[in-house]
Amino acid sequence: MNGQTKLVDRGACWKQTDRNGKPYLSGQIKEDDGTIRRILIFQNTKRDNPKSPDYRIKEQFPDTEPLPDDSTDGNYGPDEGDIPF
Repeated sequence: MNGQTKLVDRGACWKQTDRNGKPYLSGQIKEDDGTIRRILIFQNTKRDNPKSPDYRIKEQFPDTEPLPDDSTDGNYGPDEGDIPF
């Protein structure tokens, strides 16, 4: 290789505003097998450490689908009351 990186288009995001006027991004990522994953990206407003990320990504799951075990750490995105849907 010549030291360059290769970029692959995987999805897209759209600017949104929640009911409190806070901006966030909603979007989708397409997996190699064609599976579409719906995501939300929120600014991390709980940054208590300079090494904390600026933004958090959440994956949306239908109410009928069980959540993955690691999805309930409570540390990402806005408080549950701030989710705009």
